[in-house]
Amino acid sequence: EVSSRREAIRLKLFAARSKRIRPLLDDKVLADWNGLMIAALAAAGAVLQEPDYVEAAVKAMGFIEENMTTEDGRLLHRYRAGDAAISGTLDDHAFVAWACLELYSATFQPQYLERALSLARQITERFNAPEGGYYMTADDAPELLVRPMEVYDGAVPSGNSVAAQLFIRLSRLTGDPGWEEAGARLLTAFAGTVTRSPSSFTRFLQAVDHAHRPGFEVVIAGERDSPESRQFLRTLQTRYLPGTVVLLREKDHGALTALAPFVKNQPPVNGGTTAYVCRNLACKRPTNDLSQMLRHLGEAP
Repeated sequence: EVSSRREAIRLKLFAARSKRIRPLLDDKVLADWNGLMIAALAAAGAVLQEPDYVEAAVKAMGFIEENMTTEDGRLLHRYRAGDAAISGTLDDHAFVAWACLELYSATFQPQYLERALSLARQITERFNAPEGGYYMTADDAPELLVRPMEVYDGAVPSGNSVAAQLFIRLSRLTGDPGWEEAGARLLTAFAGTVTRSPSSFTRFLQAVDHAHRPGFEVVIAGERDSPESRQFLRTLQTRYLPGTVVLLREKDHGALTALAPFVKNQPPVNGGTTAYVCRNLACKRPTNDLSQMLRHLGEAP
């Protein structure tokens, strides 16, 4: 009875309010903010094993790729009412690239790793500052009185902080030390600023931790639809393994090998799903045993 009365009251209030001028609605779509949301949905979907979250992330990324990306792969900052415009900023590229890495970790589809690499290259080529770090605007964007360069992590992390972590993670996923070096240069460029007030640079410090933490590169060799592969991947996704990256090498691994050549020589052994647990590309003996993989990771006695 109370619920019924409350609903009747609510409808009367809504009818009265509808007679007033509605507040303006900000209905634009921003690439950078969507990148953060996609990354959150993909990561949560993987950890919680919630496929609806991952599907929402995939759908949102598809919208950006279809509506906010130029023919040559460059991002646009804003979309509204069928119109996409404004050259993408550092935040757009860094946040969407990070979202792509989270989507790869959730789906193991090489296309997301490939897109993350493409966006990372655009960052290093079009936003690079001579003194280190990366500008907010691209080298061909409309010229400003001052070309800003930000590292402060406020309500939204800075593009430089996310880029630093992006580069380090890309290095470990692809085996390319050049990305680790790019991340190290970025961390060095802002070290003095961050040291003076560390609490203002929380995402930047995550990148520092990622750079210095001895993580693992784990390659699961097997078919994604097999029960064994799903169990291996689910076990890795639902554990907190900071600094660790995971790749899935399937029988048709050409697309992944083009991005991460080191997986070419890591096939399944003994006819079953196989885990290769590596550190700095030096791998322990491959195993078909889930418990042994966890022991390699220090997760089991």
